[in-house]
Amino acid sequence: MKVLVKLLRFLSYQLVSLETWLRKAKEWKKGDPTKPMTWYKTQVDGAKSSDGSQFCVYFRKGESKNLMVYLCGGGAAWSQYTAARPMTLETVIKQEEGFYFPNLNFYTDYMLNGILENSNSKNPFDSWNVIYIPYTTGDMHVGNREFTYEALDGSKKTLYHNGFANVKLSLELAAPMFPEADRLLIAGESAGAFGSVALGDFIASYWPKTTQVAVYADAAQVWSKKWVEVLRDAWNAEESLWNCLSEDGELIADWFERLSKRLPNAVLLHSNSIFDEVLSKFQNKLNNDTYSFENNALSSFNSHLKDAEQRLTRLKNYSRFVTAIGKTDKETTPHTDCRYPERFYPKGPEGASLAEWLAKACCQPEGMKNPGNVGDEHIKALFEPQTAPNPVNK
Repeated sequence: MKVLVKLLRFLSYQLVSLETWLRKAKEWKKGDPTKPMTWYKTQVDGAKSSDGSQFCVYFRKGESKNLMVYLCGGGAAWSQYTAARPMTLETVIKQEEGFYFPNLNFYTDYMLNGILENSNSKNPFDSWNVIYIPYTTGDMHVGNREFTYEALDGSKKTLYHNGFANVKLSLELAAPMFPEADRLLIAGESAGAFGSVALGDFIASYWPKTTQVAVYADAAQVWSKKWVEVLRDAWNAEESLWNCLSEDGELIADWFERLSKRLPNAVLLHSNSIFDEVLSKFQNKLNNDTYSFENNALSSFNSHLKDAEQRLTRLKNYSRFVTAIGKTDKETTPHTDCRYPERFYPKGPEGASLAEWLAKACCQPEGMKNPGNVGDEHIKALFEPQTAPNPVNK
């Protein structure tokens, strides 16, 4: 029964609802006609997943000249141990550790929900053009390295940290379909949230005439003093992404500060849940080599979230949405919200819904603007630790 529950939870995390099964993306080849409000996918020449398999980009032509470029999430790998443990249906069934998606699976077609949803008047981005870039490289979309590791069966394998090339090649293919963008939203969830901030200026460069730009990161907060080592040595990321890092280990604060200098007029948006059940374990694994809620993982995550927000509040045009919506009886909160209708649309304990907050930022007649903060009550006591139970990792 526990195995079945874990499997259903994994599938629900990816598929969200039965309705998504009805919106499978259609195959598209260069030159094919496209219907508005229809998802298409096409293979990207030269791009590849971490296991060397084919890589595709998804796109949708909307009914406006506004454009969203969305970077998907899906874990990370930064060591021999994590590289040897990709996330698959088998690892879920066997209750084994899994740290990243190694390739495009059948369920990738069914992840187009929430902020990406078609034909739903509640979605403020319903009529927008969208370029959706999947994530299969374990490197926050910024890697450029072939990493050799020993698989669990003893064989030698290569993990292609090909994230940056995949983004670049995807944009080279898809951007010409949308030569004009009245407004540009660069968004992402989880690893893609980090990627949207790291690559926000690079992505915006494909639409140099667009002055209405926002960058949105959903669930981007992992503290570590090891980030330089990971970015430079494990992923071979562009030097500017690791030489900008400060000694306090707050990666997302450093990257938002870097982005604010490169896109000084962009609206910067950041949402997090207060005790993220996934990021807290990833942070614990990165720093303490324990993928669990041990070592006060939840309270440590919350404390560093507050520290990062203290820095980010000083930035021009930065707004945050911090929520406790979906909090469980174990005091954990869900990981990512914008793709999940049950958390994207409803008002949470803080008031405004995430959809309303993003609409205020990106969809008003006057253009992109700072929507203000939601959930300040969760972080205002920056130096008064907020404790949480550390549930047993099951």
